[in-house]
Amino acid sequence: MLVCMKTLAKRIREARKSMGLLQQDLAAAAGLSQGQISRIESGKSYPNSEDLRKIARACNTTVAQLCGEVVYEAPVCYGAGSSAIR
Repeated sequence: MLVCMKTLAKRIREARKSMGLLQQDLAAAAGLSQGQISRIESGKSYPNSEDLRKIARACNTTVAQLCGEVVYEAPVCYGAGSSAIR
């Protein structure tokens, strides 16, 4: 899935801030440099797939969520015997 660089940059910045992390904190947690995080968040650089996985993991989220993919979970329905059916 191709995601607009500015959109991805914004989502990464929002995920980092929601975790209460500074750029240097995210960089350390993801094993990247603060400069890399800065360039990614400013839309000047697009992370490769491995770096994106590291960033997602450090922000306690998924690559799919950072890329804006809708994660669908089937609703839980209860049958007559009260057992959950998906």
